[in-house]
Amino acid sequence: MAVKIRRELSQQKLDIYSKSLPNVIGESMNDDYLLYITGKIPDFLKNNYKYYLKDKVIYFKFKKNGKEYVAVIDEKLLYSQIMSKYGIVSMYNPNFFLATDTNLNLNDICAYSKYENSNFYLVGCIKKETILKMAFTEGFKIVIISGGSFLFFVLLFYFIARRLILFPLNYIKYKLDELEKKDIRYVKFYLHKFGSDELAKISEKFEEFRIRLIKSQDKIYLVFHTVTKMLSATNEFNKFSKFVLNNLDKILNLEGSYLIYRYNSEEVKSFSDKYLQDQKNGLELGDFNEIILKRDIDSDSYIEFHGFNKDKPNKEDLEYLEIILSNLIYVIKLYRTANYDFLTRVFNRRKMMELIQKNIESSKKFAILMLDIDDFKWINDTFGHDFGDKILKEIVKILKNTRRQQDIIGRYGGEEFIILCPDADGKEALNIAEDIRKAISEKPVVVKDNKIYISVSIGIAEFPIHGNNPSGLLKAADIALYKAKKEGKNKAVYLTPKEVEKIISLEFEFKDAILDAIKNDRFVPFFQPIVEAKTGNIYGYEVLARIYDEKKNKYIPAYQFINNAIKYGLAEEIDKIIQEKAIKYFSEKKLNKCLFLNMSKNFIYKNGNLENLYNLCVSNGLKPENVYLEITEEEAILDFKNVKELIQYGKSLGFRYAIDDFGAGYSNFIYLKHFNVDIIKIDGSLVANIHRDLDNQIIVENIIRIAKHKNIKVLAEMVELEEEKDILIKLGVDYLQGYLFGKPEKEVKE
Repeated sequence: MAVKIRRELSQQKLDIYSKSLPNVIGESMNDDYLLYITGKIPDFLKNNYKYYLKDKVIYFKFKKNGKEYVAVIDEKLLYSQIMSKYGIVSMYNPNFFLATDTNLNLNDICAYSKYENSNFYLVGCIKKETILKMAFTEGFKIVIISGGSFLFFVLLFYFIARRLILFPLNYIKYKLDELEKKDIRYVKFYLHKFGSDELAKISEKFEEFRIRLIKSQDKIYLVFHTVTKMLSATNEFNKFSKFVLNNLDKILNLEGSYLIYRYNSEEVKSFSDKYLQDQKNGLELGDFNEIILKRDIDSDSYIEFHGFNKDKPNKEDLEYLEIILSNLIYVIKLYRTANYDFLTRVFNRRKMMELIQKNIESSKKFAILMLDIDDFKWINDTFGHDFGDKILKEIVKILKNTRRQQDIIGRYGGEEFIILCPDADGKEALNIAEDIRKAISEKPVVVKDNKIYISVSIGIAEFPIHGNNPSGLLKAADIALYKAKKEGKNKAVYLTPKEVEKIISLEFEFKDAILDAIKNDRFVPFFQPIVEAKTGNIYGYEVLARIYDEKKNKYIPAYQFINNAIKYGLAEEIDKIIQEKAIKYFSEKKLNKCLFLNMSKNFIYKNGNLENLYNLCVSNGLKPENVYLEITEEEAILDFKNVKELIQYGKSLGFRYAIDDFGAGYSNFIYLKHFNVDIIKIDGSLVANIHRDLDNQIIVENIIRIAKHKNIKVLAEMVELEEEKDILIKLGVDYLQGYLFGKPEKEVKE
């Protein structure tokens, strides 16, 4: 029993010590028992053992951040537990030690108890002569005592004395038997309160041992709970902190304790029940010894423990506190991961959805602002993702400074944020949104000494007007945001429920109309001529998609359906239909002109589409070099690297490339350096009334000059006036396109 008890105690100490070892890496190893830590795993540890005894040191294998380490610990770590002077066999002067073998051939009486996950045992031995000597002494006493009054003592023993003499021993035996059946917390030893003999002292030692064991057990349980309960604790961190503090008060005999958690300049305190009660009773906690332990979580947050005790804490209790604080820090980090966005340090999407649901359940009214940074993809690709991250952080700073104190900010994803505005109606929410929009648009972000002005678009939804569940409210806010984007960005929009329903209804009508047109083969290619600037001869035709409306007997232009086609993922299929019909038409008419084909984003990036287009051209007798594939400048810069590679691949198949809508708000001449294109098409916004607009003339002139330097042709779109044509020819454009030379038609005039 002594070997088993001491082995269990030392096993607990070894396990608790080993759990703290991962925290030692990278910090001071000022420890009496830790010899060293190494990342090199000895051959004898390449087995299932966790602990390994060799040459009077214990090797412990553990992991941190996915990497294995080995700690070498002095076996003396366990001696305070296994060499205690007290115990049920202490009168025999036992000898306890660690050994890796049970066949020691000792001329003693020995017992063995193996350590879990190890190759060694705790061995306890008693010398045989000690047993014999004590037996002889006891026998000699009995002979002397029984010599004179044997009969008297025999009668007394059987009738009275036997019960009285054996009562303490039977009492201890009874308590030990009770321990096997009940929890150690509910079995107490009282014999020492009624006497001072040896058995009373044994009872006292048993009680002291029982209390120490309960304390050790409580310590282990608390460490266990701080690890196993941390997943559920993330949603109720304050409640979990209080649970930990209450247990620490009990385990360390504290008069009270509290915990400070500081994060992003915000401070949260948790108090133990005992601390609050002591404060209520008017106790001066300053009269006690105060334990203060502060540990940093990261550069801008920390956790600080305060405990009050009559006695100064010992080293063991302080080490135990270190373990608990380490586990709490891990809980905090897990809580952040579950609830906060890593980059911006505001609530993440999951947490915001949870908060919206809670507000639905408890509030009469509130509003949601959905905020999107305008042209953020362009910012990322132009200045780099590091600058994009800086923009996101700056936006959060402005939001925190502009919002009401009760408003909650969360990152919805990418460049989108959600602001939850409790107790706000639509009108109040619109005012909040306008304040935010103005604050952001008026404050430039500085990058490399350049001031970059940022704008945002905001959609607003109101509970319960726009819905009674998170998805309905977010849908309404998203539709309002989409309308803000569509109306020119840098705008806050609040829609009535009827307006939201109308937009949703129109969206479904557009989708159904597009699907019906695909199903019933009502997509038709139209051809608009492109002429050579100097000669006026037709150089080629741009292919434009139209839907034939049978009821009204007219053709619907692309601008009325293309955005919805893209939104519902139908643009790629439309591209293929129009390309196939246009190529077959050119083949049947034997037109020896160039063909300009528009490509949607999905068509560009999907594997196999370029090969299929190449095969379609070849099978219809159309040379790939007479086919221009048009990419909008916006698409080109939104995925710079992939577009560059796709252009190179398309060129290898023989296709030529044109950048459409150049100068429509995304222009950066650096793209002409990296994209191997053949033509750039100047956007109509620069062409309209160019004969009257000197600024546009200067812009177009510079575009042409740089394009000529790169041997790239220039085409001007949407030319409608003779004066526009004349100035464009004078500036040096190569090709012209617009109503002045012909509208899009179903048939090509030869």
